[in-house]
Amino acid sequence: MVPRRTGLFACCRSGGAGDALPAAVRRVIPGKRGDYMRCDNAAGHARARDGMSGDFIEIKQGNACALVLRKQADIISSALFDGAGCRPLDAAGRGAMTQFPLGDGRTGILRVCRRGGLLRRLVKEGFLLRNRPLEEFHVHQAARARGIPAPALLGVRWERRGTFYYGALATELLPGCDLDAWLRANAENPESTAVTLQRCGATIRHMHDNGVYHADLQLKNIFVADNGIFLLDFDRARLHDALSTTQRARNLLRLRRSFEKRGHPVENWRALLDRYGDITFPFYLDAAYRVKAWFSDMIQGRRTMQV
Repeated sequence: MVPRRTGLFACCRSGGAGDALPAAVRRVIPGKRGDYMRCDNAAGHARARDGMSGDFIEIKQGNACALVLRKQADIISSALFDGAGCRPLDAAGRGAMTQFPLGDGRTGILRVCRRGGLLRRLVKEGFLLRNRPLEEFHVHQAARARGIPAPALLGVRWERRGTFYYGALATELLPGCDLDAWLRANAENPESTAVTLQRCGATIRHMHDNGVYHADLQLKNIFVADNGIFLLDFDRARLHDALSTTQRARNLLRLRRSFEKRGHPVENWRALLDRYGDITFPFYLDAAYRVKAWFSDMIQGRRTMQV
């Protein structure tokens, strides 16, 4: 089945991917700032005002919809809808990862959007009443517009089935590895490790100073590429004019917990934090994260070293 291009709103209203639009809704020409504002839960996607462009076009196949990069739209949409050209990618995470060639020497990554936490045991891929794949796409695009280093977006697919949304996100493959793997591979090179961790701290500070709150800041979502440090997975991330001290602290304490769970020495955490700059961890918040970590370790039968 050949995907067909549609008007920008042809399958984006809150009634679901396949609903017909009222006659009063006009077709719009992609390319104007804010074109996607009225797509599927407009209030939830007001964040996309941070730099949406006409580089993406909408494609529909059955009840599923996608926004794909105009250039190489056929290749990307075939991967998103049908898995064409996709092969497994050796990467851990809650998203099912595959890779596909873009035909110009570059490679795309397709990640099926999945739940994390305890809810994944009940519902692995569906999101109740929220188009989380499209929301992540918008925030990811907005973060890049604010200068946050993140992989280039290729497209997003979503489909509503009853009260649940399902989807996948496609980005360009970066050469390198996540920070956890990088630290293990360079454990015997303290000088290089210190420099890389300082770069990571500066990158996180830049993200916070530009009003981006990352909902899952952990070692697997910090990527050490050949051309710099990148941040991954903007699911449930939020955009603000400015972050409070508490919001910054929550992000960093979650990252500290990631260092602990994966057994990295305290010096690594301190090197990153030193480059991040001034930050105060409220006593109640620090205590809450440590108690939560203690309960988690007890339930999982895990021993970690606190940093």
